Amino acid sequence: MLKKELGQLYEEIYHLQNCELALGEYFQQLADLFPEGKLFWEDAVADEINHARLVGKLIGMISSNPLIYGFGRYRVAMLATYLEGIYENIEKIKRKELPPKEALRIAFDYENAILETKPFDIVSSSDISYREFREKFISEILEHSERIRQYTQKTIAELAGGVSAAK
Repeated sequence: MLKKELGQLYEEIYHLQNCELALGEYFQQLADLFPEGKLFWEDAVADEINHARLVGKLIGMISSNPLIYGFGRYRVAMLATYLEGIYENIEKIKRKELPPKEALRIAFDYENAILETKPFDIVSSSDISYREFREKFISEILEHSERIRQYTQKTIAELAGGVSAAK
């Protein structure tokens, strides 16, 4: 991988790390918006911080042997747009412009996003250590996403008085 390409790859990975941290901030807003679910959302915040740490480990892996990594499926423009959307929604919650059910639906959608369910697709590599790293954490990431989706669906249904939840 050329130095310029490596720089682009690092930029993409740093954007991914920022997306994880921003989603943690979004979940913190939900903890504030839904005091009865504060512990759940704070756990979700901790998960996102851990996801960002995993991305940091990936950065270290790439730094130690950059020649075995290539570009994955995410580009800076897409990551920047995703990140901008998270921050816009955080501000909407702070300004009370986002109804609670809509804020939950957005959390559901974030956790359905391929970026959240397959974050390590940001790079490609046939290296065994990378594949093992990826496999080690994929079940944790998927379990987190499923937990968020189930909780948001349940909470939306409760807010709607038992009416069907987000799809």
